[in-house]
Amino acid sequence: MITIREDSESIKNWLKSLGFTERESQIIYFLMENGSSSVSEIVKGTGIARPHVYTTLKTLSLRGLVSKSQDRPAKYALSGIVGYLKERVSRQLEVNKRMLKVIETFLPKEQGVTRIHEERKSFLESLMYSLENSQIKFWTVIPYTYVIEELSVKRILSIRSKGIEVRVATSEVDLLKKFLEAPSFVRLIEPPPPFFLAIVDNRVFLSPIIRDKLTYGIESDEENVVKNFERYFNHIWSDDYIVTLNKLRMTTPKEY
Repeated sequence: MITIREDSESIKNWLKSLGFTERESQIIYFLMENGSSSVSEIVKGTGIARPHVYTTLKTLSLRGLVSKSQDRPAKYALSGIVGYLKERVSRQLEVNKRMLKVIETFLPKEQGVTRIHEERKSFLESLMYSLENSQIKFWTVIPYTYVIEELSVKRILSIRSKGIEVRVATSEVDLLKKFLEAPSFVRLIEPPPPFFLAIVDNRVFLSPIIRDKLTYGIESDEENVVKNFERYFNHIWSDDYIVTLNKLRMTTPKEY
């Protein structure tokens, strides 16, 4: 039998968020984990007093969520719970969407914020979180990969495999050689910029390179900031296409 014990509290809390009482959530969870059970087994497993177990089972039975067997002693099992939960989740989702629209009519449109990460660790944690949840694009300027080893070729390919538009501008010729074939989404830029840049969906990450290291960073989702960096990136992306081709010709050995 598959155990869900490690998620017990989160499941019970989730059930309560859908409108079940504390006792109902406990009994539903117990039956989920243990299957068909007698009242004595439920009392022992949940710690709920017998009279309250009977009352709660009756309530759940009237809602069509628990069925009772004809055995002696009688056994209780969940019935139709998945369909019921799906309906409640769907209904709650619609309520949430409606409430968000109501709130948006009362509050001014958010303009975005710019914040400074004083430490490299904080900057990278926020960047990696955004990459894991990205849905549209990942454009980046990486002068040399050693300044941010967290962005390995494997990670870049993993991001691209999700259908996200990936563009990598770099000054490191050897980076191209790490791919099985020359990728169209990597281009060479000269001279190497003194900063690391990433545009993830509608968010910008920028960090100056000091003594070959990222020391702190800036993160922004302000619309004008993002647009300015997108404009810069599009400029270097188009201008350095020929540079990339020429570099590849110069560094790729000829066959004899």
